[in-house]
This record gives sequence, C-alpha cells and structure tokens, in this order.
Amino acid sequence: MTGLPLTGSHDPLLAALSVLVGMAASFAALDLAGRMRASAGRRLGHAWLATAALALGGGIWSMHFVGMLAFSLPIPVAHDPGLTVLSLAVAVLVTALGFWAVWRGGARWRDLTLGGLLMGCGIAAMHYTGMAAMRMPADLQYNPVLVGASVLIAVGAATAALWLARRDAAPAHRFGAAVIMGLAIAGMHYTGMAAAAWVPHEGTAVAEAAHLGHAGLALGVAGITFLVLLLALGAASIDRRLAALAERETRVALAESEARFRAVVEQAGTGIAQVDRSGRFILVNDRYCEIVGRPREELLGGLRMQDITHPDDLPGNLPAFARTVGDGAPFSIEKRYLRPNGAEVWVHNSVAPVRDDAGQVLAVVAVAQDVTARRAAEAALRDGEARLRNLLATLDLGASMTRDLDGIIRHWSAGCERLYGWSAEEALGMNAHGFLQTVFPVPPGEIAAALERDGEWTGDLVQRTRDGAEIVVAARKAMRRGPDGAPTAVLEALTDVTAQRRAEAALALQRNELERIVEERTAALLRAAEERRRAEDAARQAEKLAALGELTGGVAHDFGNLLQVVTSGAALLKRSSLPEAKRDEILEGMIQAGRSARELTGRLLAFARKQTLRPEVIEVGTRLSGMAGLLRQTLGSGIRVETDLAPDLWPVCVDPGQLEAALLNLAVNARDAMQKGGTLTIQARNVALGANAERAAGEYLCISVMDTGGGMPPHILSRVLEPFFTTKGPGRGTGLGLPQVHGFARQSGGDLRIESEPGRGTAVSIHLPRASTALGGAEAGTTGGQEEEAGLLQGIGRTVMVIDDNPDVAAFACGLLEELGYATRRAGGAAEALAMLAGGNAVDAVFSDVVMPGGVDGIELAAVLRRSFPGVAVVLATGYSERLARGGAPKEVETLLKPYHADELAAALGRALMRSRKSPAATV
Repeated sequence: MTGLPLTGSHDPLLAALSVLVGMAASFAALDLAGRMRASAGRRLGHAWLATAALALGGGIWSMHFVGMLAFSLPIPVAHDPGLTVLSLAVAVLVTALGFWAVWRGGARWRDLTLGGLLMGCGIAAMHYTGMAAMRMPADLQYNPVLVGASVLIAVGAATAALWLARRDAAPAHRFGAAVIMGLAIAGMHYTGMAAAAWVPHEGTAVAEAAHLGHAGLALGVAGITFLVLLLALGAASIDRRLAALAERETRVALAESEARFRAVVEQAGTGIAQVDRSGRFILVNDRYCEIVGRPREELLGGLRMQDITHPDDLPGNLPAFARTVGDGAPFSIEKRYLRPNGAEVWVHNSVAPVRDDAGQVLAVVAVAQDVTARRAAEAALRDGEARLRNLLATLDLGASMTRDLDGIIRHWSAGCERLYGWSAEEALGMNAHGFLQTVFPVPPGEIAAALERDGEWTGDLVQRTRDGAEIVVAARKAMRRGPDGAPTAVLEALTDVTAQRRAEAALALQRNELERIVEERTAALLRAAEERRRAEDAARQAEKLAALGELTGGVAHDFGNLLQVVTSGAALLKRSSLPEAKRDEILEGMIQAGRSARELTGRLLAFARKQTLRPEVIEVGTRLSGMAGLLRQTLGSGIRVETDLAPDLWPVCVDPGQLEAALLNLAVNARDAMQKGGTLTIQARNVALGANAERAAGEYLCISVMDTGGGMPPHILSRVLEPFFTTKGPGRGTGLGLPQVHGFARQSGGDLRIESEPGRGTAVSIHLPRASTALGGAEAGTTGGQEEEAGLLQGIGRTVMVIDDNPDVAAFACGLLEELGYATRRAGGAAEALAMLAGGNAVDAVFSDVVMPGGVDGIELAAVLRRSFPGVAVVLATGYSERLARGGAPKEVETLLKPYHADELAAALGRALMRSRKSPAATV
C-alpha cells in the first residue's frame, strides 16, 4: 500500500513511562524552583535556575523522546543524532529563559506571560525538532489545527509551570501540581503526535505490523532521566536542610536583634513607628504613642497612618509614601496628626524604607519629632513681625528696615522711603549693602561678629540716596533670633546725621584751634609762673638770710653777754687784791654763765633738730600726772592745772627728759599768756592721723597743752616757730622755747600743731608716733640702786685715759679727773690711744672727745674698744655731733654734752665703770 498515510501505534507501557517521566520532571523542577527562590545570593540563584532548567527541560525532552520511542510505524524508522541533541538543547535553553524572565521580574503577570510564551514555544520547537529528527522512507505531514492546539497546550503548560514555580507550596501541593503539569506536557506531546501523518514513498515496502524494538532505549533514557532528577532532588533536599538550619539560626539572631531594636526604639527620645506597604502600623514606641495621643493597642489593632493624619495633609503625604513603597525613596515631611480628642499635633517625620535581602521594600519606618511648640512659636513670630511692620507703618517712627543674614531687604519703612528716595517695592529683595553703596567704618566681618556676640552694633555708615547724594547715617543694628536661639534677621534703625556730623567736624576744627590758643596761653602763663616762682624763691632766700642774720645776731648777743661775764671775771680774778668774797661771787657768775651757754646751745640744737636724744619706750600717762602735780606747785596759785588723759594710752619711744623739758616750756608759755590767771589743761589722746609734709600716716599719741589766755592773731601765730621771735618783754624770753619743742617733736618722728585765736586761748599739740615695742625696764622700776653716787675721791685707785685733740680741753679734763681721785693718761688721738692700750698701758676707762681729726672719731673708737677691750669703760664728750644726733650714743657708752660739770663727769664715769665690772673681760 503506497500513497496513503500510514497508521502507527503506541506502546502503552512506554507511553505511560513517558507520562511518568513528565510528572517526575515537573515535580523536580518545582522543587528546584523553590530553592531558586530561597537562595541568598544572585550567583547561587543562577545555579539553581540552571539546575531547574536542566531538570524540567531535560525531563520534557526525555518524556518526548520516550514518547517517540513508544510510537511505532509499519516502516523502518531511525533518528538523526544531531537534531536529537539539538532538540534537547532547545528544551533546556527555553526552559532556562522562561525561569529567568519570571525570576528577574517577580510575579508580575507581564513577566509570567512572557516567560510562559518563551518556554511554551520553545517546548513546541523542541517537539517538532525531535519529529524532524525521525528518518524513514515517508513524507511527514501535519494537521495545522492540531499543531496549533499542541502549541497552545505547550504555552499553557509552561505558564502554569512558571506560576507554580513562583509559589512556595507544600510538598503535597507540589506533587499535585507535578501530576497536572506532567499530564499537560504529555497532552501537548501526544496532540502533536496526533497532528502528524506519514505518507510512504513509492516502492516502499509496508509491513503488516508496526516495527518494535526500541523499548530498551526508552527504558535507558527514562532510567537516566530518573537518576538525574533524583540527584537534583537530593541536592535540593540537602540544600533545604542547610537552609532550614541557617534559617533557624537567622531567626534566633533576628529575634535577638529585634529585641535590641525594640529596646532602642522604646528608649529613643523621638517617636518611632513602622508600617507595612499599605500604611498599617506594625511597630510603635511609647514616645510615638504619646505624640499621637493613642495607646499602642489601638495603633497596632489595624489603624493605618492615613487614618490619623489630618485630611488636609494627605495630598502631600500619600504620593511621597507611595514613592517610598514603590521605589524606596526616603522623604521628610511636616504634617499634622489628629488625636482622639480632635487636637492637632504637628510632627516632623523622617521616612525611610525597610528592605529585604533582595532589595524589595517590606515596610516603611518613620521617625517623628513633635514640633507643635516650634510651629506655634514660628506662627507667633510671624504674627509679631506682621504686627511690628503694621505698627512701624502706622506710627512712622523713622527710617527702619529688616534684612536677612545675607543682606536681602525684607522690610522697608516709610521713613526709609523718605530718607533714601526708593519705594518699598523697589527696595524689597535687594541686597542692602550694595543697594545703598554702604561704606563701613570697620570691616563688615567685625560688625557681623559683634551682632553674633553682643546682639547689637551701633555706628555711622556712609551711604548714597537715589539721587546720588552721599549721607551719613547713624545705624543701630539688632540681631533677631528664633525660638531655638538661631539668628534669623537683622533690624536696623537709621537716622540721617549728615548735618550733625558736619557741624561736629566744624566744631572739632574750632576746638583744635581753641586748644592751640589755650596751649599758647598756658605756655605763656607757665613761663610767667616760673618767673614768679623764681622771684618767690629769691624772696624766700632773702627771708632765710634775714632770719639767719636775726638768728646770728641773737646768738651773738646772748653769747656776747655770757662771754663778757667769763672774760671780765677772769680779768678780775687776776687781781691779787681781790677780796675772797668777791672772788667767790665772780667764780659763781662764771659758772652760771657756762650753764647758760650750755642751755642756749641745747636749745639751738633742739631747734635745729640736731640734739642728741636718748629715746626709750615710756608710759606717758603716769609722767603727765606727775608733771601736773609739779606744775601746780611751780606755776603759782593763779593758774589752775587740769589733766584730761584717755585710758589705755599708747606707749611712745622718746627721750623722757626732753619730753618733760618740752612740756615745761609749753606750761611756762601758757602761764605767761594768762597774766590774770586761768586754766591750763594737759590732754592726751590716741589718734590715727594721715600723712602731711612733716609726718607719715599712722597711729600717734597726741599731747595737748591748752590755756585760757588771750590767744594770738594770725600774723603772730605764723611766726612763733621762728628762732628768737618772742612777744615777751626784754629779759623775759629767748624766743627759742617753741622752736625747741618743735625740733624735739620732729626729731622724735612726730610734729607740732598750734591753734590760737584772739580771746579764745591757745592749744599746742605734740604728735608722737606709737611705739612698736612694749615698755622697757626703765618704766618697771627705778635705776637709782644701780647707779653709783658721784662724789669726790671716787676714782682713787683707777686710771682714765683722756683723748682730745685740743690740749687745753684735755688739760682741763685731766684736772677735773684728778680732783675726783683718778689717775690720768693723755692721748692726742684714736690711733695713739689704741697703740698705748695694745702696748700694755692699764686703764679702767677712756674719756674721749667725739669729733677728732685723723679719720677715726670717738664713736668709731668706742666701737673698737667694745670689741677689743670690753672691760674698759667708755665715756664720750661733745659739743655737737651729727652722728650722735642721727643715731644716738653707742650701746653701753656714756655721753656728756660740753660744757659739763665735775659732778656730771663723775656720774657718767660711775655708770660706765659699773657696766664694765659686769663684763666678763678683765681690766686692761
């Protein structure tokens, strides 16, 4: 039979085997696709994609090939190896493309349809490539309807396979799906087989029965396919177990991480919320609940963020949220939440996506900050600025403007319009400094720094108006700050001071000219004053010379009288016929003249503050009380003596004898001032005095002698301290009493103050500095028991060395000493005396003048004797010594003031010898 289509048959067992191969391949592909979805990385996902493509593509090809081997024709049939391998490659490749399309694009229907179409058409191509691989003596023809049906079945089966591969189904569900897919794939194959018809060539021998003999090959292919699928399933199972272990560990780590995350979220100071892709809350912290005013249970009970957002803010919020869910774009927004009580809460939300490992957006997290207070403050600030602008516009307080920190003008008052000429519309939005061509007195950076540091700055600016005129503006700038303290703007109050500054400049020129004139006049006055000072100095010098002449005249007059007594007496004593009574009278007069001369010398030295003082620390109160009793007896019954002594008087360091002499002088002057009688008051007070020309500031004892006499007029009071000036009659005063007291006060470290008015009496106050040490032993007891009474012949058995450069004085001293019983030796100077002592001349005392030629005076000699010959007593005599006046006598050295009497010399030697006996050294 030739020319008619051949009728073939299928081996039922092999056909069933092919269907079973298709089901097994489908099950393996679904299982491997699950591993593809669960893979953590792209490279591992590609590996599982290739394995799934090999399993499904290879399984479909194996099912097709076994199905082809199950079909037999009554003519011999062979297969082209190349086309057969090609069909296998096509099956694997198109399956991989389909899986890749779906895995890359997700579960979207577009990608699923594309993948199903590619895979279905590829399977159909594989099927018909395998049909073309058949080699037989016959022509192959197809039924187009059945071919189309087979292609549709292939596309549907491929799409179903891909859809099922995207789902994470349970093993039972995968098994059912594998059965359906296997039947669908087998249906496609056998529909394609039904579409084919074979017409034998002319002369081809057609057998009565179909040719068999391919069962072994079919079983081999099926066996290999099952083995490969089993290995793939084993690998998937192992991977699933490993993934389960990893997932379990991941879940534990994730649980710990979530616990830490929740702890951080709950402790955060800001509100934190997480919503799913639809906006439903899945996590909130306490602060977020506090901000929105809702409990956690309510928020997590199904509420969405759209449900609590103010409706007016949704149009701006929802599109941004959609972009975050779709593209993962973060955003920030300020919006209002509605609390259950209707209150509005302004929040600043920072929104960001939460992604999975594949980069897909799973949820959205929002960090919320409550900015209600800030918004209210900003609104209040805007209202305040608006009211300020309205107020400034209404009151027209002058030129003022407000500018941003970068200088852009935001407010331009009517005063600025009048001052500069530009309207507000022209000025707003302009840079103030460039617009007004401002010239600053200091760099602008310093002004900005002052505004930031102090909040304000004041100074003059040079600017230009609209018509080009240059004006000087007094600017007061103040920094405005927002609720957070950040600078927001600068307010400027501006005043045109052009005319004022010009007037000030003109005034400055006039002032400079006036200062020049004043300087010239001042220089002329200074020259005149200098000339006047020179004239006054010359006048004072003349007065000094006149005073010196008066002093010299007074001294010459008094000493002339004293010398007259001495010289006349000496001349009379030369007469042998002079009666003894007259001789004694003359000698007594000469002695009295010597005493007067000594007293006059002492007063002169006291006035010059050159007398030798023996200061010691004394308690003044007792001495003043004792002197008051003495004065009551000596001043006469017409003078009443009173004392006013404060308790706890400070001790002073003075020469007690000189103090008593000074007080006696003042008492005598007071008595003479009260010729008709009166009251003399001695007062003592502790006082603190400031510094003046004669004393330093400090604590002083003030001793005042006050009388109730007639007082003195100013012209007399101004001269009372001049030497030899006196208001007493001839023979009643020397004029040296007050100068002597003044000199004593100054030499003791204090000063003298005299107050007097006619008819109100006189008060003389001596200020003596408070002693820095306690009272000495002299005040604790008397020294009478320590002194040896002076008398004749007290020097018997003792030797005194007399040292004086004047032979007459030395001879006179030796005569006095010999009258007192002392043996004497004479030396002409300090060097000769020391040589005699060193040579073994034994002496008990040395009596030396202070002022001597030869470079070593008596004070230096006394110091050498105290060091080298401590057992030798030392007595010094002087008419005047600058060193003694300044520093006093050396320690353990007696001093005598020339002229001296025999009893004074005896007493001084007695005291010196008593001290020398207490010395551990022996007599030289």
